[in-house]
Amino acid sequence: AAHDASAYRLGGDEFVLLVDAADDSDRVAAEIHAACGRSAEPQPSATVAVAAWEDGLTAEELIRRADIALTTAKADRAPIRHYSVHLESGPTPADIERAQLLAVLDTPGAITPVFQPIFDLSSQEVVGYEALSRFPAEVGYSPQEWFDLARKHGLAVELEAAAVQAALAVPGRPAGVSLSLNL
Repeated sequence: AAHDASAYRLGGDEFVLLVDAADDSDRVAAEIHAACGRSAEPQPSATVAVAAWEDGLTAEELIRRADIALTTAKADRAPIRHYSVHLESGPTPADIERAQLLAVLDTPGAITPVFQPIFDLSSQEVVGYEALSRFPAEVGYSPQEWFDLARKHGLAVELEAAAVQAALAVPGRPAGVSLSLNL
């Protein structure tokens, strides 16, 4: 369905969609979630947060409310969450994010390395691998979001070190090929 809307990228995989459809917020949120589910990307689903503008509300407060709804939705593994004041009575979004990061750091095997081959184009032989990190899918963050959250909460060094250790701990790496790690 067509809506008057403006889309903005906040960073990473976070977007804001301003829609003039307050009465249709449930339907719009469901349409966004369904459209993301049809994507061909490796992680096609999205978490959608809805925060309604009220008279006197600043843009910063509206985004803060949407962030609270989004973080709560991810923590509850809900595809769509509407902001309500009761969401603020529990842990803050920052508390939830930090707890999720600490859980990953404290859980052996929570970071799963995957290896992408690097080919020599002339010989078409594998000359190395790039180690990529994958995290618990049930939380709903992309790998980039995990690292962004770690930076935000002062745990970047710890998360990067854990990702490197996980990649280096995989046995049976072929001899004579490089292993690239992103830091």
